[in-house]
Amino acid sequence: SLLKKYGISNNASVNNNTSKYYFKLHKRHLKFILDLLFVTFTKFKIDSSIYKQEISSVKEEIKAILDDVWFNLNEKIDIELYPNHIRSYSQRKYLANVDNLNPKMVMEYYKKMFVPSRCLLSISGDFKENEVISMVKKSFGNIPSKNTVSNTCGLKTIPIGPKIIYSNNNTTMSYNLFLLFRINCTFFDDLYFDVSALSHVLTNDLESILYRRLRTKEGLIYSINFDLYLDEDHSTLSNISINTQVDGDKLEKTLKIICEELVKIKKKPIDDDEYKKYLTDLKIVRHTDKLCKDPSGLIDFYGINILHNKEVETYQQIHERFINVTPLSINKCAEQLFVKDNMLVGYGGKKNMNKVIEKVIKNCGL
Repeated sequence: SLLKKYGISNNASVNNNTSKYYFKLHKRHLKFILDLLFVTFTKFKIDSSIYKQEISSVKEEIKAILDDVWFNLNEKIDIELYPNHIRSYSQRKYLANVDNLNPKMVMEYYKKMFVPSRCLLSISGDFKENEVISMVKKSFGNIPSKNTVSNTCGLKTIPIGPKIIYSNNNTTMSYNLFLLFRINCTFFDDLYFDVSALSHVLTNDLESILYRRLRTKEGLIYSINFDLYLDEDHSTLSNISINTQVDGDKLEKTLKIICEELVKIKKKPIDDDEYKKYLTDLKIVRHTDKLCKDPSGLIDFYGINILHNKEVETYQQIHERFINVTPLSINKCAEQLFVKDNMLVGYGGKKNMNKVIEKVIKNCGL
């Protein structure tokens, strides 16, 4: 292919809100790839042979998801987190829908969604800015604009917690434990920085609060994660997840300790040592960003704001906003986040332990 001839690598990815197409190339081939993208964008056609191959690839990808040992647990959690929403749809349903697709349906979707008002062209690398802008305007600037309305939506109703979800799994040695909390926050809200800081001080490394307690002191776990799932448009879709795997006979104690530490951070701001470590870690990350610039990372970092019509902020500005997070603001964030009404406990393993977990939740103090 032409891409192979010019040494151009490419890939694609899809998340809940965005489809991305990546190209990595030498700058001498930039005009070629811009011309190729322009022709593809304006005169797109479906090759029937490639279509069949891609349908097969998509089905294999979905089957790989279905084969995951924790698939049933993850599916049950999604159904509870996103009731009557597309994010609660089963991968089994997606697999069945793939067989119902045809090239005409795909083409109709392309014409509806792949229009200038919904698209962003991002270029990062060693080039002359004015020359590249001129090239882009000569081609993409001639595509007629077409206004479209965002088709994303939030939840109409939000279930009140606490909720407990159990998924039987006799094939694994450990239990998989999730402690989730809904959060009234989008990716672009100021609260994002406090939640990120909260995640950092709780689970960033072996010296963080939950690691020190659960692994170093108690020897209950190997690892634990605090993940942010903040939607760009709808706060009703946002949540955080604390996840670890643990032996069945240690699950109750592990959940108790996690709740104890969350209660502590709600009641009292983190101490000076915790905060100094947080600031030091931020400075190290910032120095690393300056020394090792990643073009694809720059595209993602700046692109998300533009796609969602938000003001663009530089790396330095974002860094300063993280630096401005205080122990008190982390404490206030924890007070808002860690409450039973927002709470969902999901776990999978050989034995149903709902009664034990109900007791832990009842007495946890959140």
